[in-house]
Amino acid sequence: MKKRFLLCFVCALLAASNAYGGDVITLRADIWEPYNAEPESAKPGYMIEVVKAIFTRSGYTVDYQCNGWTWERSIEEAKQGRIDGIVGAAVDDAPDFVFPEETFINQQMTFFVKKGNTWRYKGIASLENIKLGVISGYAYADEVDEYIEKNSGKENIQAIKNANALELNIKKLDAGRIDATIEDASVFAMKAASMGMSGKFEEAGVVGEPDNITIAFSPVKKSSQKNAEVLSNGLKEMRASGELKKILDKYGLKE
Repeated sequence: MKKRFLLCFVCALLAASNAYGGDVITLRADIWEPYNAEPESAKPGYMIEVVKAIFTRSGYTVDYQCNGWTWERSIEEAKQGRIDGIVGAAVDDAPDFVFPEETFINQQMTFFVKKGNTWRYKGIASLENIKLGVISGYAYADEVDEYIEKNSGKENIQAIKNANALELNIKKLDAGRIDATIEDASVFAMKAASMGMSGKFEEAGVVGEPDNITIAFSPVKKSSQKNAEVLSNGLKEMRASGELKKILDKYGLKE
């Protein structure tokens, strides 16, 4: 009986280690296509294809999930050390996390309006008389983040905390329930296309400087620095070999 109990106990420990440590890298995020998409898709996302190539060659297994995950939950789980990292982060998203030296891609946040709407972003003052749809927990640009925080709870800032937040914002924009939303241009275009809404919206200005987007690792896990180094070295090798460009081309992206 004792031997059987001991065997079960050891198996349980091994299973726990395999799920959240050892040679398994656990990554989470909300869907942010084309950077990260459905795990089982033929196109799971540019960053997912790259990270799987890098860590698989280094002897790891990548456990990536996004279904039902919000951005805020992903950040919190990594902060607590229950997962290894989050996909699609800039330093402003998680300033206390461990970031690799090499990054995946630069992106800049863009405002979108329904076609025919003449509103354009011309500084923070231009936001004061519109209803802006945002995603709870996202870092957009310092000036916009400060404005959102200052006006949190007011009617002109409509924040969504949901795994399908972007889709909901696009529906609200189409229905006229908000005047504008803000998102990475590639992400917005792909989501609108998947909803059959291509051509219904237009860009209304960009904000801030381009951000370096990458995978950020948990600030409390001892393995984070090593994981960041493995990722950084792998990105350097893939850039030098041209392999990174091939994956970028697959998703219609440029460095």
